[in-house]
Amino acid sequence: MYSVLIRHPRRSEGERRLFIGQLMTGIFGALLALVVVFRLSPDALIDRPISGFEWWVVTAGFIGGWSATGLARERLGRRGLGNMLLGMGAVTFFAPIIAGTLGLPLYGTMFGPFTLALIFVASPITALLWAANLVGVHILFRTWHAERDSIFGAQMPDPIWRVLWRGARKLVERD
Repeated sequence: MYSVLIRHPRRSEGERRLFIGQLMTGIFGALLALVVVFRLSPDALIDRPISGFEWWVVTAGFIGGWSATGLARERLGRRGLGNMLLGMGAVTFFAPIIAGTLGLPLYGTMFGPFTLALIFVASPITALLWAANLVGVHILFRTWHAERDSIFGAQMPDPIWRVLWRGARKLVERD
């Protein structure tokens, strides 16, 4: 299975890293959805097996994490702190919206992001792990962007600190 999904002969190194990054975020999204299921119904783990609807919520968490990472792939992996933070914010915003919409249409769309924010407030270590996951995905996506940019002959953008430094120097030179 590993060789079919990741080591496919037609996939480049960047495409493999893109797949792994989306898979990592999808699995993490499924785990967060499982936390939501257990917070909404604490007896699900002890008294009874997980119902079909609860499994669907976990699957929706996977789909939400996977697809939100795909939506933010143009920002994740680009140089600059601003691009990384925008990409991480986009994944953090869109993943619970997609997962909530799939889990409970309309109601879940509204309360998906709210529930994720509550999980992060209740357990800051979970928020830290989510951020670490997205930083890892950002690092993985750099290879994919470098491959794509090399095809079209484009240069990688300057780091944000260099852009800010040039802007600050121009302001000082004007005075």
